[in-house]
Amino acid sequence: MPTIKRKVEMNLPQLIEWGWKNINKVQSEIFISNVSDFFGNYSTVHFSVDGYCFKTDSVSHKDTFTVEVEEAISEDTVIDNLIEINELIDFKKEGLLGGVRLYKNSSINQVENDKSVAYYIINDDLKMTLIWKRKEGLVE
Repeated sequence: MPTIKRKVEMNLPQLIEWGWKNINKVQSEIFISNVSDFFGNYSTVHFSVDGYCFKTDSVSHKDTFTVEVEEAISEDTVIDNLIEINELIDFKKEGLLGGVRLYKNSSINQVENDKSVAYYIINDDLKMTLIWKRKEGLVE
């Protein structure tokens, strides 16, 4: 099943829970808060070499941390930016003219129709990744 990487914002309890479920991703890692204090300082969470222990520095209830998570997707997964390539009939030339649509917070099953050719996601670096093709479905 194909996977996508997404950036997820978490508070401290969520970060710790995610970290302990993903030990290999947090070993020796430092996570810096998305929020600075009055003096411009950022809170940090340091995970130990083995990932099981952590220490915090000046973390408050307002701090959030951005984590990149990889998750399996299906045709029902809601995707932030979903690009559809489709076929549109061009009556003047009596041929087919391709069209492109951007869907926000939609799944393939919500928007797919008989004119759909392919679906792509937009990555953080603005590159597109093919995730679905007509007659094949989800691609690896």
